[in-house]
Amino acid sequence: MPRTFLDGLAAIRRMAADRVDIGAGNCKLRTREAFAVPSNGTPGASASWAAAPDQHPSSNPLDAPPLSFGWMTGGGQGHGHVVVVDEQGDIWTPGGPTDDDAWYETTAARLLDRWPNLRWVGWTRSIDGQYPALPTVAAPAKPASQTNRYGAIAAAIKALKVARGVAAAQGDTADRKRIGRRIIALRKDYRELRRRA
Repeated sequence: MPRTFLDGLAAIRRMAADRVDIGAGNCKLRTREAFAVPSNGTPGASASWAAAPDQHPSSNPLDAPPLSFGWMTGGGQGHGHVVVVDEQGDIWTPGGPTDDDAWYETTAARLLDRWPNLRWVGWTRSIDGQYPALPTVAAPAKPASQTNRYGAIAAAIKALKVARGVAAAQGDTADRKRIGRRIIALRKDYRELRRRA
């Protein structure tokens, strides 16, 4: 029996905090593991989307409601990509389009459209035919306020600066540079958010 949606998200957040390496091409596997869902035998996210009994086709990632799975087809080997939309509407992705040593992290929905060779195709409440239980008493989802988003971005930048310092102290130049690029991207998101306000 799969974990509840909130328990699956808690597992993803633990993996993110522990920087568990997802590994290239393992987005569906790690997401299934977080939700304790057995494989239905499909080889990747594209095939899982095609076999999903509850498809909600969409070309816009913002259509995916809180507590759902988002699906992209294509990719380098055609396996696609799966993301998880949390209770706040934030998107948790196991890595990015070019990360070989990726872990779960949040990303802006608008950035998903920029991933090379991947195309957003829709969302489901199921993964590999299993439905993680939704909260029994759930208030209507409220979009995160601008203030909360500013705070979340600022907290992420602060945490990444600490990680960059650790990488520098360990002499890991590649990790330090990769973290630096993420900090720059978050700063751009912050400025974009302020510009739209």
